[in-house]
Amino acid sequence: MNDNYNEVMERNEQNKKYRRRLVWQLVLVLAIIPYGIILIPILTQLHSTNPDFVGIATGIVVAGFIAWFVGLIVVTNKIRCPHCNKWLGNSNPWNIPNCPYCKTSLETYEL
Repeated sequence: MNDNYNEVMERNEQNKKYRRRLVWQLVLVLAIIPYGIILIPILTQLHSTNPDFVGIATGIVVAGFIAWFVGLIVVTNKIRCPHCNKWLGNSNPWNIPNCPYCKTSLETYEL
């Protein structure tokens, strides 16, 4: 029973870290989107004086936002097995019954 309890507590700690990471990424999204909303009109105003620079800078800003959002989606959905520490792929940690590598049960138990 004690081993089971330790495994459950370890898994709960992993899930807390997972949720904490999601919260921080949401905070970053809410912090960076206004920056982009402010930056693009500034670049638009500069367009009359230096159109080549503004076109390149706007492309870089837009590509950066797209890459950042794709990265958020990919990274937040990846989880690790708490036993063998291998990536389990894109999934919700509650939906995988067993680790495909070490075959350990990943079910959560109510204490």
